[in-house]
Amino acid sequence: MRKFKLHLTDESYSQRPKTREYSRINRCVMNMKREIDLEVFAEEAGENGKWFIPALYDGGKENFLQQEVFVLNTSDSIHLIKAQTALGKTTVYCAMAQRWRGAKPFMIAVPTIKLQNEVHGRLAACGVDAEMTPSIEGFLEGFGDPGLQAEVSTLYEKGFGYRVKRRIKEYIKENEDMLAPEQVYAYETYQKCFPKFDGSCCIVTTHAMLLALQEKELRKYEIIVDEDILMTIFKNTDTFSFQDMEAILHERTHLQVLKDRIREILGMEDGSMGNTDLSELDPGSLDQLYEEDLPVVSSVPDFMASSSFYVDVEHEQVHYFRAKKIPNVKLTVVSASLNLKLYKDYCGGRSIIFEEIPPARYKGNLVQYTEYTMSRRCIGSLGFDKVKESVQNVTGRIWQLLGRPTMYPLSTV
Repeated sequence: MRKFKLHLTDESYSQRPKTREYSRINRCVMNMKREIDLEVFAEEAGENGKWFIPALYDGGKENFLQQEVFVLNTSDSIHLIKAQTALGKTTVYCAMAQRWRGAKPFMIAVPTIKLQNEVHGRLAACGVDAEMTPSIEGFLEGFGDPGLQAEVSTLYEKGFGYRVKRRIKEYIKENEDMLAPEQVYAYETYQKCFPKFDGSCCIVTTHAMLLALQEKELRKYEIIVDEDILMTIFKNTDTFSFQDMEAILHERTHLQVLKDRIREILGMEDGSMGNTDLSELDPGSLDQLYEEDLPVVSSVPDFMASSSFYVDVEHEQVHYFRAKKIPNVKLTVVSASLNLKLYKDYCGGRSIIFEEIPPARYKGNLVQYTEYTMSRRCIGSLGFDKVKESVQNVTGRIWQLLGRPTMYPLSTV
């Protein structure tokens, strides 16, 4: 606590505007002589202000890292917290979930299933009651049926991912008499794993699931988004080749609206952009397309669901983008790569609050290994011991290697 109070008086804060909210927070911290009680502290700092959570990391050495996380308890704003890589963002929100006594539990959304499993494990280690939204990938692995896996892969490849859950139910029903006990258990477990979204406990989910949930469900939680969710949304891009588009024109499909729009786009000049404008197609159109089983279909369902496109005549293809609306609920996004202008442009007139955490000041010497270029994937495939040996051979010394905790055993980082 003493170190944290000194941190508040540090020069990095002296340049900040002395707002009423910040002065109140400062005063609350300075008056505290014991471990912070988040609920009391939030009340003392002001219901309409910011509540301030410090996290002090002390590995038994003199140097320590401090990070603050701001969450605004007011409107349905998007709160962007930009903090450098390896500052301890995940550790902070796990500690917040452990101590939190607010009216609503946390929902934590992460970009990948791997990170979802990791965060859920860390919350469990902290004694936090948390549920995970299940993944189809995890279910298929546990179910262990190559035939079903092949069918699911085909649906995704053809752009009919929305039919996967339906097909799994049909497959189970068709083969229920031939399922092994462990397969029955895997399916029953998968069905039971879906949270009720009733606000009874913390939820750990993915960006994709967060974007698919209804706002009435999301409003039951304090939502923290780990990593830039816009980067997840911007990955919803793909291409539709002129050759495949022309092939659709010659197919015997009843979707005349689709054919007419493809003709218009093929007649556009290089660099033309526009809205896809296939909203006239009703939800049953995709099912109709699926039943027709056209030979050239891989890009069609996604293109039909896209919102905008760009014509690339040079490479004879159309780039299209499927926009996803960021839910109109309060979100706190924590990432090292956040762009305020991008969020303002993408989210229209929504209130967006941006806070950049001052970078940590590292002590000691950092030696960069420049003999080879090694990505995290490369290091992971080579193995930590081999990398450590290689660095030692080049430098002649044993160094403490820095990297993400998921790359090396905790004892070596």
